This record gives sequence, structure tokens and C-alpha cells, in this order.
Amino acid sequence: MGTYSYDPTSGEYLAHTFGASGRVITERGQRTGKGFVFRSERGTGADKVQVRFTFEEAAEGRFSTVTETATAGGPWVVEERLDYLRTRP
Repeated sequence: MGTYSYDPTSGEYLAHTFGASGRVITERGQRTGKGFVFRSERGTGADKVQVRFTFEEAAEGRFSTVTETATAGGPWVVEERLDYLRTRP
């Protein structure tokens, strides 16, 4: 489950994701032309991974998401792509 909010002081959007394990992930993001991009980190030291989560409105009421990761300044690698369909107007 996730919630999204806006922090007017910093001008950032916030995403709080609550996992089944009880873990809470907070990501800070910016608005893009058709959606949002959120960034966070996981792990520590040499195992630290940068995470980028993008979601955008697509055609016909759909939303597309992409989760990407990068380690030690390396290239972004797509971990997951999902498309969501609107079930109600």
C-alpha cells in the first residue's frame, strides 16, 4: 500500500510505501510532464543501491510504472515494469 503527498516547504512530492513485512519506504520525487519520478536508496556501504520509481499516465486511463536500480554510479537497470488499468471512471 502506498500514499502520496506534497511538502510545500521543500517543493517535493513524497511517496510512503508500506510493505507486507512492515517495512516503510519513503521516496522523494518531482512532477514530470505526465507523472512523477521518485528516488530513494537501499542498502549500505558497497551494497548501496539507488532506486528510481517512475509512474506516468498513459493512454485510455492507464498508468505505467517503471522501477530502476543503479549501483555505484552505474547505469540504470529496469527491475520491473507494470501497467495499471482504471476499473472505474
